[in-house]
Amino acid sequence: MTEKITYFITPKETPPKSKKFIPPGVRFIWGSFQFDGLMESLEESLEFFSSDGVPLRASMALNLTQQKIDQYKFPKVESSKRELPGTRPLTVVLSDLPSGSTVQGLAARQGKGDDWQAIAAANGIENPRKLLPGQFLDMNEMKSLLE
Repeated sequence: MTEKITYFITPKETPPKSKKFIPPGVRFIWGSFQFDGLMESLEESLEFFSSDGVPLRASMALNLTQQKIDQYKFPKVESSKRELPGTRPLTVVLSDLPSGSTVQGLAARQGKGDDWQAIAAANGIENPRKLLPGQFLDMNEMKSLLE
């Protein structure tokens, strides 16, 4: 999951074949606050591993610097359509429920069994049968999440 964040610290060749590398622009939105800039530094700490050596928990610390972004045009988002962070309820994957440990099982328990593939895609889940205990899933209005 942290790979999505590391994208913003990795410089990209702009334009292609120019040998000029620029990190992608970052837009941070929290409620009505909007911050455009560049990721200056990123620190990742892997804190908890499974018995197989798979990282299960990580924390990240990052620094952003405000910049005028000329190379990248951010898509316009109407504030009336944007939900405030933390206002969507999430579903927690429980380890003691066999039917609840898959996207299909969780979707079926909430009456959304026909939408399990959209739920998996909207949550960035590659294997819907391998969910981690304690993982959070957004099971709400999958059409708006995929747009």
